[in-house]
Amino acid sequence: MNKLAQYLNQHLLGEVATDDSVTNKFATDGSILTIQPEIVAFPRTTNDVRKLLRFAWQLAEKGHQLPVTARGAGTNITGATLTSGVVVSLTEHMNKLLEYDPKQRLVRLQPGVRVGELQNALFLQGVTIPALQGIDEAATIGGVITDGWTTTDINSWVEQVEVVLANGDVLQTKRLSKRELSKKEGLQTLEADIYRKVDGLIEDNQKAIDELATDSAGYNGITGVRRKDGTFDLMPLLGGSQGTLGIISELILKAEYTSPKRAAVVAAFDDPAKARDALDKLTKVDPSRVEYFSAEMIDEARQTGKVFGGDMERPTLLVVWYDNASYRGQLRKLKRAAKLLEQAGATVEQAENISESDLANIESLAAAAFHADEKGASSLPIVDGMYVPIERFEEFAHELAELAKKRRVSLPLYGLPLENIWTTRPILNLDTVGGKQSALRLIDDIAKLLEKHGGSLAGVHGEGLLQASHIQNAQSPEVNSLFEEIKNTFDPHNILATGVKQPLSVHELVAKLRGSHHKK
Repeated sequence: MNKLAQYLNQHLLGEVATDDSVTNKFATDGSILTIQPEIVAFPRTTNDVRKLLRFAWQLAEKGHQLPVTARGAGTNITGATLTSGVVVSLTEHMNKLLEYDPKQRLVRLQPGVRVGELQNALFLQGVTIPALQGIDEAATIGGVITDGWTTTDINSWVEQVEVVLANGDVLQTKRLSKRELSKKEGLQTLEADIYRKVDGLIEDNQKAIDELATDSAGYNGITGVRRKDGTFDLMPLLGGSQGTLGIISELILKAEYTSPKRAAVVAAFDDPAKARDALDKLTKVDPSRVEYFSAEMIDEARQTGKVFGGDMERPTLLVVWYDNASYRGQLRKLKRAAKLLEQAGATVEQAENISESDLANIESLAAAAFHADEKGASSLPIVDGMYVPIERFEEFAHELAELAKKRRVSLPLYGLPLENIWTTRPILNLDTVGGKQSALRLIDDIAKLLEKHGGSLAGVHGEGLLQASHIQNAQSPEVNSLFEEIKNTFDPHNILATGVKQPLSVHELVAKLRGSHHKK
């Protein structure tokens, strides 16, 4: 064990490891990249995280760089949890549900709590967090928020977060009045410096801020920091920041009442154009969630043993979900949805009284298709969670199909149309130079296609390491400069998640690509 690790082990309640059996485990995440960390730390308390970052800050002041990257479940698909420095793993010890207030429906928890654990615990209280519906149950809450999962939605359910800053200080977010903000800005701390500088950046860069989309690229969350009434909250900036601005150590989330039952209708179309037309009409029946499965995706799911779409040779599927508080209300809306879909030319296979096993089978469809593989190649998560405006989706889908023919690769589409979020996973072999080149070429091709149709690679996730170059190329110099100033404001020594949201060259990316046989 090196001297840095020995020092940290002496000063933390948690553990620090450097042996290959541990660091190898943390060298990969849900992405196609691999970077082996020097050290893995398992903090037990907020104070442990503070000590670790204070130590890295002091080293940086002396000219020694020790990158520190927070990690939850390691499901990130952009490489944002990878580093050659210190990985701070929050799932081993900082994974407690601390308390629940039934009157206010507020839950206090640590960042390493997994989505499935939280939702199951809340379900026993008759409540849920709607923005977490459909998100990987293995993901951690801290990771979901900092990765940017449908940033606007998840932020609306965050009451407060406690975040450890780059120098080890602790900041607790809340919406401040003008008077409270002025008082904060008058202090002589890193927190006060952040408030002053972010306030100034908003004042000086309003034109660039007006350009920003609502996706998870860069620090687009700055659009929600200062409201028209002058109130100020740094929480929106943390959403989608991917650990580059601080490490979340505790959270308070809001919950909403839910029904113990769910209802769904599954509609199969023999023509994808009819399915796309039906999407426009579904807003009339107020679904909780809609899922879209292209015919190519159904083909790949069938190869894994899943069977959907009845007797149709190549069906396009829409699955319409209702999970609002009243089950009777769900069924009323369900019948209206089924009628509307039949009128749109769908074969409605299931409409009501679907068993939990059937619902689970439907939910497993995307996972089955996304784990397809063939002859050493595997399904690659390189453009998951793209943003495509629904009014441009038909054109985008057509041109994506043309791109698939040109590149001789299948690009099956899965989507959440209500959120304008779409995913495609090509099957490629990363054990070959050609496969690696094809993967990076596809990211570039799809990024350009998205830009053409007003979309973005970062509809759900931030850009991490994998997509940063493509996204920055699509942004104006003014926006890129603003984002760089935000990073420097929070992290002047570039300690936190070094390299994340910072563009890498093609050569650097190729060096970090892992083979298909290393599938997570």
